[in-house]
Amino acid sequence: MTVFLLRLLAACLAITLVACGTGDPAALVASAKTYLAQANPQTAIIQLKSALQKSPDNAEGRALLARALLDIGDPVGAETEIRKAIALRWSEDEAYPLLARAMNGQAKFRAVISELDGRNLGTPQARADLAGSIATARMNSGDLPGARAAIAAAARELPEDARVLVVQAEIAGRDNDLALAGRLLDRALAKEPSNVEAILLKAALLGTRNQADAAIQLLEAAPKIVAAIMVVLFLPVHYMLWSKFPIWYHLFFLISLAPTVLIGASIRAASRAAR
Repeated sequence: MTVFLLRLLAACLAITLVACGTGDPAALVASAKTYLAQANPQTAIIQLKSALQKSPDNAEGRALLARALLDIGDPVGAETEIRKAIALRWSEDEAYPLLARAMNGQAKFRAVISELDGRNLGTPQARADLAGSIATARMNSGDLPGARAAIAAAARELPEDARVLVVQAEIAGRDNDLALAGRLLDRALAKEPSNVEAILLKAALLGTRNQADAAIQLLEAAPKIVAAIMVVLFLPVHYMLWSKFPIWYHLFFLISLAPTVLIGASIRAASRAAR
C-alpha cells in the first residue's frame, strides 16, 4: 500500500514537471528507464511523452514508450511507437521481439508470421523472445506443427526461460497433454513465481482437473498478482478517458482498486483459517 502511494506521488510529481515544460529529454528518458525497472510504467509513460515532445526522433524513447504501453495493456499504441523506433534505426534485437508481442496483443497472428518469421536476430534472448511470439502466432492461427517448431527453436536458445516454458505449456494443453503442461508451468513458476501468465494457466489447468480449491488457493497465494492484473486491465481505459474526467476520479479509482483486492484476499484467508 505504501509503495503504491509513493508511486502515485511520483506520478503526480511527473505530471507537474511535464505541465511546467521542464526536463532535459535525456534525463527524462533515463528517469523513465528507472521507473520501468521498478515496474511503474504509468510514470514512465509521462516522462517519455514529455521527452518525445522535445525530441521526437529519440529512438530509445520511442522503444521505451512502446514497452511501457505494452505493459499497461495498450498493444496498438505499442506497435505505433516501436515502428517509429524501427524507422529511427533502433536495435533490431530489442525492436522486433517487442513488435511481435504488440502485434500478437492485437490478434494480428498472420501478420506476425508473414512479417517476422525467419528474421535473423543477434542475441539468444532476442531470438528466443521472437520465436516464442512466432509460436504463439502459429498456435493461434491453427498451425500447431509450426508452433511446435518455433517454440523448439526458442527452447534451444533459452530452455529454462519462463516465457518459453509457458508457451510450451500452452501448446501441450492444445495437444491435450495436461500432465506435461502442468510440469512445464511448475518449472516456469519455479523460475518466476510471479509470472502472471503461468499463474493463470496453472489455475485454469487445476480447474479442468476438478481441483477448484487448489486453483483458488493458487490465486489466493498471489493476491498482489491478482491486484496487479486488475490495475492493468483498468489502466488502458483510464488512459484513454484521462481528459474526460477530473484527475481525482482516476486517482481515487486506481488507488482503491489494488487495496480492495488485497483486503478481499485477507478476508477470504481469515475466513478459511477460522473454519
